Amino acid sequence: MTAARALTLAALLIAAMQASCKEDAPSQSNAVTTCASGLESPCVRECKAGIDKSCDALSAMYLQGKGVPRSLEKSTALNKSLCEGGRHKFCASFAFALHEGSGIAADRARARKLFADHCKDDPVGCGEFGSLYLGGRGVAKDLEMGCFLAGLACKERDAQSCKEFRGYCVAAPEAGVR
Repeated sequence: MTAARALTLAALLIAAMQASCKEDAPSQSNAVTTCASGLESPCVRECKAGIDKSCDALSAMYLQGKGVPRSLEKSTALNKSLCEGGRHKFCASFAFALHEGSGIAADRARARKLFADHCKDDPVGCGEFGSLYLGGRGVAKDLEMGCFLAGLACKERDAQSCKEFRGYCVAAPEAGVR
């Protein structure tokens, strides 16, 4: 993967994570965090304590190289660990990295299954990734994958995904969607 492509994928992952950022669980909403300081150790500690916004910040730090060496591999490993550990909000980011081979060997079949199983946990993030594929923004245009993701997110009542699904997929029989 070229350095420019890696930077583009990192920027796309960060944007999708920020767009899909949901409020943490009520027990976390008043949690005082020090992760925003850009230091790795408080983010790691808070992420391990279950504060999702600290995990999002840590993943973004790895993707951007802010406060830590830039590492697609660490960001992907973090999202994989969180997803496989039951924090399914992070599965869409891991699936995107897996689909694109960003920080991990590409496995599109596994990525598709992860999206199918966990889009309900983060429909906005899932829809954001679908939008990237539909528009070919930062990734190769892939109507089939974009329609698949937009359809999953629309099923979970993400209004923007429903709009894109109707606009791109209902009128696109070559995408395999009717």
